[in-house]
Amino acid sequence: MDFSKYTSNVHETDGLQDAQLARREKSSLDGQWIHNPRLRQCFNNIQLGAKMGASVGGCFGLLTGAWVAVTQRNLLVLPVSVIGGAVSFGFFLGCGMIIRCEEQKGGAMVHSELVSMDASSRPRPVLGAPTAKFAPLVQALRHRDE
Repeated sequence: MDFSKYTSNVHETDGLQDAQLARREKSSLDGQWIHNPRLRQCFNNIQLGAKMGASVGGCFGLLTGAWVAVTQRNLLVLPVSVIGGAVSFGFFLGCGMIIRCEEQKGGAMVHSELVSMDASSRPRPVLGAPTAKFAPLVQALRHRDE
């Protein structure tokens, strides 16, 4: 009886060529530590959200910090408000981008897929359905175009 179909297809090497295998594996990754492309794209989106949030938070922190620094006559409030606004906005926008990384349920098309499609192959809503409230209006517009 052959029980090889129940065993792993991965076999240990003798260890003599491990350095060569490690160099080949390292050169194929191009210095990236995340291998999965979907995970890499999600991580990049989180970074982008955090950067955008930090810039917006820093701007609002600058505005509010400048107002407080002028009214309180204390310039040490300005960097604290800029850094605090940048960190808080960056954190929350980064967390918001995590939600956008989730996979669409039921195979729903996302906006980027719809934009990349040709106009002729895009799905169109059915406006002239008999149960629609605007069916007479749609029929009148169709007759006008003919």
